[in-house]
Amino acid sequence: HYGSGRTVVTSESEARLHKEYFDGKFGPFYRTEQLIITAPHTDFSIYQQYPYHNNITFGPVLNISILHQVLDLQNAIANLSVFYQPENRNISLQDICYAPLSPDNKNCTIVSVLNYYQNDHDMLDKIAKDKFFKASDFHDHFLSCTASPTALVDNTYLHTPCVGTFGGPVFPWTALGGYDGENYNMATVLVITFPVVNYGLTDPRTARAAAWESVYLDFLGEYRNPNLSIAYQAERSVQDEIQRESTTDIYTIALSYLVMFGYVSIALGQFFSCSRLLIDTKIMLGLSGVVIVFCSVASAVGALSYCGVPATLIVIEVVPFLVLAVGVDNIFILVQTYQ
Repeated sequence: HYGSGRTVVTSESEARLHKEYFDGKFGPFYRTEQLIITAPHTDFSIYQQYPYHNNITFGPVLNISILHQVLDLQNAIANLSVFYQPENRNISLQDICYAPLSPDNKNCTIVSVLNYYQNDHDMLDKIAKDKFFKASDFHDHFLSCTASPTALVDNTYLHTPCVGTFGGPVFPWTALGGYDGENYNMATVLVITFPVVNYGLTDPRTARAAAWESVYLDFLGEYRNPNLSIAYQAERSVQDEIQRESTTDIYTIALSYLVMFGYVSIALGQFFSCSRLLIDTKIMLGLSGVVIVFCSVASAVGALSYCGVPATLIVIEVVPFLVLAVGVDNIFILVQTYQ
């Protein structure tokens, strides 16, 4: 979240200096698009492993039905695209994602348990039989892959790969949550991460990723599934939230100034007759005082910005209210002293 960090971190911050050093030597870290998924209405399940008849408990998110629903969601996200006006073409995840084996393997890196099954519904449903009995299914493959994520072939009767479609492993601690120790089968949380190549704030290619992230956020904002609870974020989420909050604050500031205008006009008024109502209510005094306070804030921000002094988010949030309070207090002191 380096882009948003500039608004709340000073240029001398040690963390910022370390980040700039890393980015300068190794390039900016990936942009992260991430989902955290739970299945609140699904219970734990018991799987009897063949041939030992061991009873193994699996978490709610490792239910076959839930996995299929999550895979549908994951594939839908991977297929999202947006029309990018500067290049006059559609931008998809394929255009911005991290694909470590490209151009030989152009599959995007998707850090997800479902990549143990190569993001394929048929692989998820695949079973192996030992004569008349089911010997292995997705449970056994999961146990094998979490024990050995880099295996090209698992140690079950399925003999299917554990490495993802992008050609690399998915380590269980990056794709699961809510488990104790190394009991990954007890997980109650699925984590899906789409790493996106980051070119830095000034590179025009970053705008392509931001455009796709906008569609990604809109899609998840409208997505509904009663069986899943989803928290999500994109790299641009922090910047979007700051912008949204700033827009919301404009209405709050405007309302506070309007209330103060009314308060000054009424509290300082001396009512003697209806014919002098507009004069005695001190409407112009209240309006002038609030306008002067507003101009003071605008002038201070403008002057300091011209001199290159950065403004933090805290300053933007606090100063208008602080100056308003002091300004209105001074209006009361001056007027009441004069009266």
